[in-house]
Amino acid sequence: MSGAAALHHWFWFLQTDLPFRNESLRPVGLAAAVVVFGAGVLMVHGQRARPGAFNVLALLALLTNWLALALALLAYPTSPLGRSLGCALAALLAVGLARHAGRNNESWLQRAEQLITQLLVISSLFSLGPLLANGLLLLLAVLVASLVFLRISSAGPDSWWPRISWGLSLGFGVLLALVGLIPAIGPSSSQNAITLLLGAAAAAAASVDLTRARPSLGWLSGGLVVSAAVQTLAAGWMEWLALAALGAMVLLARRVRAPGVLAGAQAAGVMVHGLAWLNLLLAAPWQAGTVSLRLLPLLLLAGLLMKAGAGGRARQAAIVLLAVDLGLATQLLLAPLSPLLPATAWLLLALPLADLATRTSARTARTLLLLGAGYLLAVLVVWPAWVLPSTAQLGLMLWRWPLEGLGLTVLLRWWRISHQQPLNAYPGWRRLRPYLLDAVMLTLNLILLWELSPAARTLAWAGLALLLINRCGNNLFEPRGRLYALPISWLGLLQLVLALRDLRLDGGEWGAGNQLLIGLAVLLQIVFVVWQHRQTPREASDAPSALAGPMALLKRLEGQRLAAIDLPMLVGLALAIYWRFDAGLLTLLWSAQAFLVFCLGAWLRNNPLRHLALAGLGLCLLRLLVIDLARADLGLKGVVFVGVGLLLLAMNALVNRFSDRFG
Repeated sequence: MSGAAALHHWFWFLQTDLPFRNESLRPVGLAAAVVVFGAGVLMVHGQRARPGAFNVLALLALLTNWLALALALLAYPTSPLGRSLGCALAALLAVGLARHAGRNNESWLQRAEQLITQLLVISSLFSLGPLLANGLLLLLAVLVASLVFLRISSAGPDSWWPRISWGLSLGFGVLLALVGLIPAIGPSSSQNAITLLLGAAAAAAASVDLTRARPSLGWLSGGLVVSAAVQTLAAGWMEWLALAALGAMVLLARRVRAPGVLAGAQAAGVMVHGLAWLNLLLAAPWQAGTVSLRLLPLLLLAGLLMKAGAGGRARQAAIVLLAVDLGLATQLLLAPLSPLLPATAWLLLALPLADLATRTSARTARTLLLLGAGYLLAVLVVWPAWVLPSTAQLGLMLWRWPLEGLGLTVLLRWWRISHQQPLNAYPGWRRLRPYLLDAVMLTLNLILLWELSPAARTLAWAGLALLLINRCGNNLFEPRGRLYALPISWLGLLQLVLALRDLRLDGGEWGAGNQLLIGLAVLLQIVFVVWQHRQTPREASDAPSALAGPMALLKRLEGQRLAAIDLPMLVGLALAIYWRFDAGLLTLLWSAQAFLVFCLGAWLRNNPLRHLALAGLGLCLLRLLVIDLARADLGLKGVVFVGVGLLLLAMNALVNRFSDRFG
């Protein structure tokens, strides 16, 4: 009967607008609904003969009458205050009926009335919405009411009411946090921030007070702090608000049992950092004082979260936040002074991280290494955009040379410390370690290519190739560094030939300094060849899979010294002579070169090198007979013939004197 009456009232409400066209009928409809459905509610409680067990029909009748009564209380009153007052009075009636059911040991009926009370209170609060200028205040009131009912429901035996209360509390809390992300939701951003912080405090307090609290309330508290921070973003004190609120959450989590509060504070700290970074980068450039006041609370917050996280991912995340804060601070504070200063600061920050990684746990060591790699990657990104085009000089630190040397120092330090424990115990680090040497070599050669003149570059590459094969280079770069000596010596020879060719084409003249550098480069190239022949090849360490093919090729070439070392050297010097000297003297100079190679082969007891010298000398004799005999300049022709003859006599004397070396 109550179901039929509720359906009749519902359809009558939907199909006619008579109560709304005639204001005098509103009180009549409300009174009729109260009499009919209020009596239905009381009738369910007045059935003394019902059993104490759960009764589905009685529950359906109770819910039907209450829903119909709630509909009438919300639809018929014209003022928001009247609707709110009607729902509040109905909630008081539901409270009394719940106590009555509890005294009769009807637990299911008591729980049902308590849930209905909660819904009526929420309806009463929402009815006041038109009277409030700020919707966040309304959502805060609903959230607090839901948390209060959650506390009441959790105190009793476990049933479906606590689960529904959990859902309502979290739902309204998430809704409050999402609405709080809208900057212009209320008349005042400060008032909005205070409202959201009160919601965060209520959620955190509920997490402490509940006997069976869940971590979701702590996460909700952190989300509300993030929303409050968004409200104060334009005002400029977002970072300080987040520091105070999240610091209170961390202190609460450390002092009392508060599930999820610390995790919520850590997650909120990450989100606040992301918002602050984005805002600072988009609004750059800043004045030094302003950006310092905004970066200081971020640094303090990161340090607080790092101290609060005893271990695990939370502590690693806080370390990353602190490192990014420092990197961003150097960019915002130093970039206006010079584009070279931020890169210098990043390199200085990356320098000690490898040393720190050897003194920490495995997880922290990996984090520090990743941060150092991030700093180096940032320098690599800004290098072509800011560093290379920069010509600003304000003292030594703003010059590119010290900055490039510092970058090379960082890579070398990482390479030298990379074999120490516990770094060498990580499989991933062992696979990555050879790439550090590749980065050192690439960086060094790029610096030489960008910063040196062609003559100085030729000497530098010759010296670097020689360094890689001597004892000092083996101690610094290990045997694997020897493999880079060959391509670097080839670069030096190629640079020598190209420099002399350009000189010949443009008709320029060498200065005394350039001539000295070229001469020293040729001397170092010869010393490199001699040193390579006098050393036994050493086994190099394994290379990563990506470079296994090139490194295997370099290993094979190091064993093929005639093709990889001697022949490029001879061809390079021959081309250098060709581009540098007059054509009439080429035969004599090439013969002298072959004579020197012959002497070198005799000294080293290297038959392939002597055979190569003899082949070159034969080509010189052929040129002498074919080309030089046709020259008209008798004086120059005589000099060439006499010079080549003397070289042949000297070679014959060497063979007779040191016949034991030509076996």
